[in-house]
Amino acid sequence: AADPHAAIAAVRAHSRFAASRRGVEVMGHDDVIALLMDDRLATQDTRVWQKYGAQELLSQFVEDGLLTAFRGERHDRVRRVFLAGFRARQIDGRREQMRAIAADLAGSLPAGDGDLVADFTSPYPMRVLCEIVGIPPADIPQFTAAATQLHLLAQIPLEPGFPAIEAA
Repeated sequence: AADPHAAIAAVRAHSRFAASRRGVEVMGHDDVIALLMDDRLATQDTRVWQKYGAQELLSQFVEDGLLTAFRGERHDRVRRVFLAGFRARQIDGRREQMRAIAADLAGSLPAGDGDLVADFTSPYPMRVLCEIVGIPPADIPQFTAAATQLHLLAQIPLEPGFPAIEAA
């Protein structure tokens, strides 16, 4: 739509929910909060992934490494550790690193017909994230490839992605 805000307002005037290519869109803040707080819609845990056919390696990753599958105190404890590294004060302290990464990527852009998304927009956030969490520069390509494959955890059906997920 030419004016996405007007399009959203029109949908909201008609309904609290809308169908899209992604599934059901929840149009109101109060409805989103109610759904997020509803235990019946809790994040999937290891048992759910095993019902989908997850083998041992993927099941272990969901159990031990997928923050969204953690519950209760364990989730809260790990989340606090992650959040500490991403507070505004921490991020502000890394602005120069972010600028240096942007300058490096911009300086590497090919002259003429380049692909801004492939050569700058896509690698920039991953390089910044890797700097923040301490991934060595030599490991960033491997980390990026593995993280990219893990998006398959969200596909339905899940089974066709198992080989790529397991390899990541």
